[in-house]
Amino acid sequence: MKKKFKIGIVGYGNISKKHITAIDKNKKFEIVSLCDSKNFKTKYKKYKFLDKMLKNQKDIDIVTILSPSGYHYNQIIKSLKYKKYVIVEKPICMNLNEVKKIIDYEKKYKRKVFVVYQNRLNPLIKFVKKKIKDKSLGNLIMFNSILSWNRNNKYYKKSSWRGTKKLDGGVIMNQGIHNLDIFYNLFGEVKSLYCTKSKIKKFLECEDTCVAAITFKTGLIGNFSISTAVNKENYSNILEIFGVKNNIKLYGKNLNILNYKNTSQVFDKDGQLHVAFYKSVYQSIVYKKKNYFSANSVLHSMKIIDAVNKSIKLNRRISL
Repeated sequence: MKKKFKIGIVGYGNISKKHITAIDKNKKFEIVSLCDSKNFKTKYKKYKFLDKMLKNQKDIDIVTILSPSGYHYNQIIKSLKYKKYVIVEKPICMNLNEVKKIIDYEKKYKRKVFVVYQNRLNPLIKFVKKKIKDKSLGNLIMFNSILSWNRNNKYYKKSSWRGTKKLDGGVIMNQGIHNLDIFYNLFGEVKSLYCTKSKIKKFLECEDTCVAAITFKTGLIGNFSISTAVNKENYSNILEIFGVKNNIKLYGKNLNILNYKNTSQVFDKDGQLHVAFYKSVYQSIVYKKKNYFSANSVLHSMKIIDAVNKSIKLNRRISL
């Protein structure tokens, strides 16, 4: 049985620090190379192009893709063709058709793709899911989710892909997709939605503010409001769920604080979620356990993204 998997990382931006730290804490993995188009210093073998890394670094078992979202699809397909397992940051790609093609390539080359939705491992979200399932909240009435972040001009100037349609995809695609995944995890499939947008920072190609009214197949209704243009003092993520019996609230920068029945829980070990994610990847590959982060598992989230974009374009409610 293979004891250690060798990883080649694609993309050396801000998120790479979390992944490198998580990999270093897990003795089952070893980083052997890093690929990025910009100049950088690293102790690992350096590449500017993925093709060259895949061709020359034959000992790589897993490619971890942390590049801008618009590059994900082609990089995933290339990696699968070289029969590498793939770990990819959210979003997996830019639209539903691309996800379907990725699933086909997974089957063809018999390699798994793992999408980084670490909040599926968040113990507070698991707690909320349990309370919904065991009817502690009673029948659900509605939910309200507000994601208010501050992305200043320096953030966009630092990397030219940010805020672009082709590589970023907009505020719900880039920042809000974790919340969409949580909604699906907690509430099931979306029946329909209506979404409006606004662009506060006029120099951006994409919207930086959206409000979506969502109806789920269960009949649950709710609102998702998201903006990356708010004052930095309002930097937060809130999810309130209202039931006939009880209400429950998640909040904090990473939904790491929970209020329920006048008691609070705090999960302050966000970095551990990435460590746990890599542990799950190892178990899925080596012990053939279920892949809880599969491309197939993100299909519905991408259906929601496609519906959001269609609703904005046509200015009407869209059924999924």
